[in-house]
Amino acid sequence: NVQYECVDTGISVTLRKPPFEEIWRNRMATILCEILHGDLEGVRVTWLVDGIKREDGVKTQGPKRDGDKDMIFSRLTVPAAEWESGVEYLCLVEDKSLPTPEKRSIRQ
Repeated sequence: NVQYECVDTGISVTLRKPPFEEIWRNRMATILCEILHGDLEGVRVTWLVDGIKREDGVKTQGPKRDGDKDMIFSRLTVPAAEWESGVEYLCLVEDKSLPTPEKRSIRQ
């Protein structure tokens, strides 16, 4: 009789596409990675573009406390032409409390 334990890490990672107005007006695209968890101290956020680590254009804020959760907002800003080319953007969230990193990817 084997029992499998499902580990609920309680971490929420959401990727949001850039607003159309920003692309149209500024010819730039900002992708937002929102991370929510009970305790985000020590969490590392890494952006990958088509599998290659990207540091240019990254701004990460937090963790900030909101009620009983910590929030981190990480933004990657790229030229609109890159976003429109269809490359894959991946937000990688690592923490010692996570059995494996949380990953979310998005493309135009």
